Amino acid sequence: MSLWKTFTNGAAPDDAVQGGTEKNGNKVFVARAEIGEELTPGKMVKEAGGAFIPWGGKENSFFTYELLTNPKDIELRWEPGQMGSVPDSSVIGGKTKSGEPEFVGRAEHEGIMVPGKMIKSHGGVLFPYGGKEVGATTYEVLVYPFAWKEASRGEVPEGAIQGGEEKNGNKVYVARAEIEGELTPGKMVKEAGGAFIPWGGKENSFFTYEVLTNPTGIEVTWVQASMGEIPPNAVVGGKTSSGEPEFVGRADHEGIKVPGKMIKSHGGVLFPYGGREIGATTYEVLCVA
Repeated sequence: MSLWKTFTNGAAPDDAVQGGTEKNGNKVFVARAEIGEELTPGKMVKEAGGAFIPWGGKENSFFTYELLTNPKDIELRWEPGQMGSVPDSSVIGGKTKSGEPEFVGRAEHEGIMVPGKMIKSHGGVLFPYGGKEVGATTYEVLVYPFAWKEASRGEVPEGAIQGGEEKNGNKVYVARAEIEGELTPGKMVKEAGGAFIPWGGKENSFFTYEVLTNPTGIEVTWVQASMGEIPPNAVVGGKTSSGEPEFVGRADHEGIKVPGKMIKSHGGVLFPYGGREIGATTYEVLCVA
C-alpha cells in the first residue's frame, strides 16, 4: 500500500503527515511532486492552495501533488542528521534522475521547520522557501519506529523480524554488525549462537550483534526488486564506509531466503552463506506495508 496519495488545490486528509508550522500558524504538510525526471519531497500549505517543491534553485509550485499519509497511525518521528548522514529507518520520499533515494527531511529556517528533500550526495536537506531552493547541512529526517537491539550468542530480542528459515526449520532473523567502518545487515540464527555478516567476500561471524525489531508492530512486507532498485518504503539497515545507505534485503539461494544488505551502487543484495559473501541481482527488500 502506498502511503503517498494524490490531491489538488490545497486539499489534505486528516491523516496527512505534518512537517512544520508557518509563522502564522498554518500547518505545513509533507508533499512531493515529479519535476525534472525526479520525484521530489517538499511542502504543502492548505491555505496556499498547493505544494512547493525545491528543484533547480527555485521553489516550484504545484496544484496537483502527493501527500504523505499515515492511515495506520504509525509512530513516525524526526531524527537529527548532518552533512548527508542517513538515520536508521529513514522514510524515502522520492528519487533523483539517477535513482538515488531522496529522504523526507526538514530544516529550521527563520524560526520554523520547513520540509524538503535530503539527498546524501548533496550533503544535506534542500527545502522550498521564499521562492528559492534553500540548503541546510544540519537537519532532521523522518523515520519509521523500528529499533535495532543489541544481543549476543544467539539471543533473540522481543519483536525480532524474521528474514527467512533454514532448511532444517531454524528461524533466520535480520541482524547487523559493524565491520571495517561499515554497519552491515546480515542474518542471525539462534541455534548457531550468533550473527553472520556479508563483507569482503566472506561470511563473517559475530557473537555480539544487533537484531532488527518491530516494537510497535507496524505491518511490513518483502518487495521484489532487481539491479539495485529501491522499492517505496524500503527500510534502511546500515551504511557503507562512505555513508551510502544499506537497505535490508534478502535473496533466494538453494531453496531458502537469506537476509543480507542491498546497496544501490552494488546493483543488488549481498548475503552470507556457506562461508562466503554471495551476490544476487534479483532480490527482495524489507518495506513498510
